[in-house]
Amino acid sequence: MKKSFPRFRLFLILAGIALAGFVIIIRLVQVQVINHSVYERKAQDQWFDRKVLHAKRGRIFDRHGNPLAVTCQMYDLGITPKHIPESAAGYLGEISGYSAARIRRCLDRKDREYIPLRRKLNLGGEELVKLSSMSGVTLDAVQERILPFDSVDRSFIGVVNDSGRGVAGIERAYDDILRGDDGWMVTSRDALNRSVKLIGAPRRNARDGSDIYLTIDSDVQRIADFEIRRAVEEYEASGGVVIVADPRNGDILALAEHFPGSKNHILFSSSCFYEPGSTFKLITYSYLLQRGIVNIDECFDGEDGRKVFDFGVFRDDHPHGILTVKQSFVQSSNICTIKAISRGDCEDFYRFILRCGFGSRTGVELPVETGGILREPTRWTDRSLPSIAIGQEVGVTPLQMLCAYAAIANGGELFVPRVVMRVEKGGEKIKEIQPVKTRRILPEDVCDEIRDFCRDVVLEGTGRRAATGLIPVAGKTGTAQKAGENGYADGKYISSFIGFAPVENPRLVCLVLLDEPGGYDYYGGISAAPVFRKVIEGICLSSDRMTGCSQLALARYNDDREMVRVPALLRMSFPEACRIGAKKGIIVNGCGGEGPVYSQNPGPGELVPRGTEVDVLLKDEGKGKRGFRLPDFAGLTIREARRELIKHGLEVRIEGYGTVRKQDPGPGTVVRPGARVVLYCRCNYELTCPAGTGDGRS
Repeated sequence: MKKSFPRFRLFLILAGIALAGFVIIIRLVQVQVINHSVYERKAQDQWFDRKVLHAKRGRIFDRHGNPLAVTCQMYDLGITPKHIPESAAGYLGEISGYSAARIRRCLDRKDREYIPLRRKLNLGGEELVKLSSMSGVTLDAVQERILPFDSVDRSFIGVVNDSGRGVAGIERAYDDILRGDDGWMVTSRDALNRSVKLIGAPRRNARDGSDIYLTIDSDVQRIADFEIRRAVEEYEASGGVVIVADPRNGDILALAEHFPGSKNHILFSSSCFYEPGSTFKLITYSYLLQRGIVNIDECFDGEDGRKVFDFGVFRDDHPHGILTVKQSFVQSSNICTIKAISRGDCEDFYRFILRCGFGSRTGVELPVETGGILREPTRWTDRSLPSIAIGQEVGVTPLQMLCAYAAIANGGELFVPRVVMRVEKGGEKIKEIQPVKTRRILPEDVCDEIRDFCRDVVLEGTGRRAATGLIPVAGKTGTAQKAGENGYADGKYISSFIGFAPVENPRLVCLVLLDEPGGYDYYGGISAAPVFRKVIEGICLSSDRMTGCSQLALARYNDDREMVRVPALLRMSFPEACRIGAKKGIIVNGCGGEGPVYSQNPGPGELVPRGTEVDVLLKDEGKGKRGFRLPDFAGLTIREARRELIKHGLEVRIEGYGTVRKQDPGPGTVVRPGARVVLYCRCNYELTCPAGTGDGRS
């Protein structure tokens, strides 16, 4: 007899099925309704990627359009071993530079989802296409910042970190302009984690950064960098600085620093301060003459180089007797300077120093600028007034000193140092940064007297080694003992020379500073002054910046016409160059081909009378033009050789400076317009150094 199935068991089974169905329904409601957005996001994260499209960082150029910092597209190479065939090991090894055995060991690690293989690879077009089509290969685009012109210090240009942000120098100061805005695009992955291209996927294109044009002149920068490196080595100094500027508008034409062994990116010229020593006497004597405290014919007793005052003992490097005010400055007498300043008022002298730009930032567009040290008179001791007058008990930056000397050179106007001229994007100017004149610090007649003082420093004073046979120069030497834990440190000095050229109508102001030069060379007149001379001579021989300056009467235009600055016409078409020139009141003459302008004379920024003719050379974009047989340029100055080459439509590259030593291609070679000629030059100082340089101490 067949046994019947118990009814309660059937009920339990049905109840279990109903309960399971109820749980499933509840779970579906929870997933599809209550937590729908949560699981939707998880699905999106699994199926889709939001890939960053990095904006290309803007470029940095010098004032003539030469690149100083550019971005190069590089790639990080990585692999997923389980998706790469063994046959690809050889090609991956060739691309990455690793051996095939090492690549195979990486491919054997099938448990790894991703293995980074090589960072920052520079890939060609064919290599990029082939790697992109290989299964299991990942290429991540990265940007590498390079400096094509190695004479510009990274402390000034700055560096860019791995996230694409500037962390020092110009790169940091103008990071918002240079960086641009990153974009993004949506990509999809399949179940095997392979990338799938989506048609019409959402994306936002990256907006590249803007380009900036610095006031730096590459020709001047190359000379300054070469000379400071050579001086640091020659005088066994721990470091050095050379800054060259245009006193007429505050443009920084060159900023070269060399501190061997330093690994930080701190710019000494704006971020560090020092006691200036005797170079600060320019401020002291400017104050004395402006206030009428002394006159230039008044005399003081040098006390044979040693004098005991109520506030302490002061000495001179050389014993002096009776000196006039001018002679006191020229011979850099501490004792005579102290006797003169003792007639002044502490509060009044303090306010004058502030007005000259000390104790506050210059306003230069560089990060981490310091204002130096200048204590209020309420914190001065009896020794403070005489000490500050000779450059002690005050901390200044090289840029502050440069600006003060530039103000004397231009007739009394204090400018903010300018390092950036304009901002461009896509070849169009979007922002022009004008020179900023802060205030007048001295009347012109006082500046004339001080310039005459500085001229005699070079002719017959402590700065005789700064004199050059090319153009008359003026300046002041300085030798400052460095402070230690318990007073001044023995044997540690900062030597400096600050001057301008030419004397009558200065176009350049130059600061040279050497930190801890060795031996007897610590005097500013012995070590720093010759560096100044070499920099000025190099600029005269290798650039057009001093064009029109003769040895006797320099840079003073006798033309009654209005003066205008020559605009930058490079890369413009000839009609556009003519239009821009007409706006400025100059006449543009073109020769060469029919392409854009790639050379002009006078150069951009030169001050010329209205109506001056500017010759531009147009790039030859045609074929079949006649060639030019190169002459022998050996012995010519760079300016002479370069003008001859440009006249025939040739590009010029300069190695070194001074007179031409050899050339490539050699003499007699026939070259076509547009070809490049390299001129190898050498210094020729023995022809221009004045005889009888004297002792030159400060």
